[in-house]
Amino acid sequence: MDKRWSKTEISHLKKNAASTSVEELAHRFHTDSSTVRDKLEELHLTASGDGGTEGEAALEEFEAGLEKIQAKQWDEAKSLFESVAATADHSQLADRARQYIEICLRQEEELSTEDPYLLAVFEKNRGNLDAALAICKEQGSNSSPQFAYLTASVEALAENEDQAIEQLRAAIELEPKNRVYAYHDPDFRNLHGVDEFTELMELS
Repeated sequence: MDKRWSKTEISHLKKNAASTSVEELAHRFHTDSSTVRDKLEELHLTASGDGGTEGEAALEEFEAGLEKIQAKQWDEAKSLFESVAATADHSQLADRARQYIEICLRQEEELSTEDPYLLAVFEKNRGNLDAALAICKEQGSNSSPQFAYLTASVEALAENEDQAIEQLRAAIELEPKNRVYAYHDPDFRNLHGVDEFTELMELS
């Protein structure tokens, strides 16, 4: 990618290239490793611990982890940072990854103390259907209209057709408005065309 190098950036390269990896320099200057290598070659400089493809992969994982943090997907972010910490061949990037692992662990711990309904919704939205179902069952799938409906939607997403319809029937008995919600809810898309679902939606 094209980059206009400032005098300050060039000065930093000259002073720190010998002790800093290409990946760290790329991260600092908000560019890619190839651009940094081209500039280093132009200046007849060599970066420390230039890890090549492996180093670039670690930086890509690190950046992907940051994106997961922005999306509050703590478990996925933690996995990415753990991979960086295990494979990065320069300590600064590995150290930063370990710091972010601690952040993810704290966030997961805080989340575990929150409202179990919100936690179940969180797990469902990130695709961890088994965890969402476990929370629902622990709280009592039919303990409230909310949990009954949520359990039905998770069962539907898991393609457990019979359980989803049975649970949705219970949710509607607890709160008739759930029939309308289910009719428009994309979580139940897999049940469209199933006779039992159609009949349940048509009941008055």
